[in-house]
Amino acid sequence: MNLYNTLVMPYFNYCSTVWGNISKGLSDKIQKLQNRAARILTFSNCETCSSILSDELGWESLENKRFKQLAMIMYRIHLSPSWLKQIFINTSDVKAHNLRNSKINCYGSLHNRGSVLWNKNPLDIRHLPSLKLFKNSLNGKGYF
Repeated sequence: MNLYNTLVMPYFNYCSTVWGNISKGLSDKIQKLQNRAARILTFSNCETCSSILSDELGWESLENKRFKQLAMIMYRIHLSPSWLKQIFINTSDVKAHNLRNSKINCYGSLHNRGSVLWNKNPLDIRHLPSLKLFKNSLNGKGYF
């Protein structure tokens, strides 16, 4: 298991950041790869539930990792200077029509995905004083 954590997990961790906006089909393929690695490491067969193996190994799903990393990026942006926050627009303030080139229609973009995810978190979690407390709150309350 140490060999896997040393050699393979860094790729999953890095790729989950880079591939934050992949399709459901590609997400499922990458998750199947992690599930296969769990079966190999635990010497389990295909009939064993992959969620049980992941729990046994202490792994979370790659989709959860992507959501948590996006939430941490949004937390950092929330604490950033106002010029960086301007990327994220409030859709209720928009008076123009939704055209193809407008920021609102960029559903896969960071400012849309990040805003949706940020707004799903309760206010008490959004206003925590440190990133460590923010991460612990997300893990403890199971928002992802």
